[in-house]
Amino acid sequence: ARAISSSSSSSDEHNGGPSTGVLTPLSTPKRRLARQTSGSRCLSPHHNSPHFRRQTSAGSNGAAAAIDPFSHDQLHVLHRAASNSSAHGGSSNGTPFDSLSQAENRLRSVTKSIGRRIPKTPSRILDAPELVDDYYLNLVSWSESNVLAVALGQCVYLWEAETGNIKHLLTLREETDFVTSVSWVRDKGNSHYIAVGTNHNVVQLWDAEAERRLRSLDGHSARVGALSWNQHWLSSGGRDSLIVQHDVRSRNHVVSTYVGHQQEVCGLKWNDEGSTLASGGNENLLCLWDASMSRRGTNGGTGGGK
Repeated sequence: ARAISSSSSSSDEHNGGPSTGVLTPLSTPKRRLARQTSGSRCLSPHHNSPHFRRQTSAGSNGAAAAIDPFSHDQLHVLHRAASNSSAHGGSSNGTPFDSLSQAENRLRSVTKSIGRRIPKTPSRILDAPELVDDYYLNLVSWSESNVLAVALGQCVYLWEAETGNIKHLLTLREETDFVTSVSWVRDKGNSHYIAVGTNHNVVQLWDAEAERRLRSLDGHSARVGALSWNQHWLSSGGRDSLIVQHDVRSRNHVVSTYVGHQQEVCGLKWNDEGSTLASGGNENLLCLWDASMSRRGTNGGTGGGK
């Protein structure tokens, strides 16, 4: 993983002062499309295919051969109505194949009837200075109450989507420390609690409404770049290749440790049922963990838990 050093925050941010967001319009670059000529298409017939052999044998016997889709310079698709009528012994005046252009026209008509419009530009842009340039980190998180948490260097800011207000939540004290991950509690009744991973191996729990730190969770020997909640259970993944399960209700919060990765844990996500945890590592491994392993305090497979 790349070594990232965070730049120092501004004096207002270090002192906990408020910050405002800057909304700027986005200029969308023009797309450059290169149209291929008909001579550059590569749709040669597959001589080894059974369909081509059947067409060849039918032509040699003098029978009326069906249209060979490979003999045209345009891709063809099977016409379902014609094929169904032929299968049931019926006759069809049209060909059993329909051109791609006709299929595109039908797709356009369906799209127009639905009225779906895909936006080409973002609805809003927020200025995010000091957003750490490290794709191993997880620096944004949405809450159940529609609040976006963004980590900028040593600070965490909250953007309320309904009002557009921006609030400064915290600034880490040590200059060599910076925020490496953020994750809101997914429970609607406790959606104002947020976990913050740091470069100094610690996970902090904050009450966003009271703007107060509740406690700090240890258990890692390197930065914590991935977090995921499962009710009162918090899973944290670090550069030490470990996944630590925390019970935030307990004083002795470390419940178990999952050992399965050889490099930094880059991503963590519990399924909706809370029964399986998915973890991704920098060594290109995706691991699935059973939640019952945490309750038993042991894991009997390779990459076991402690």
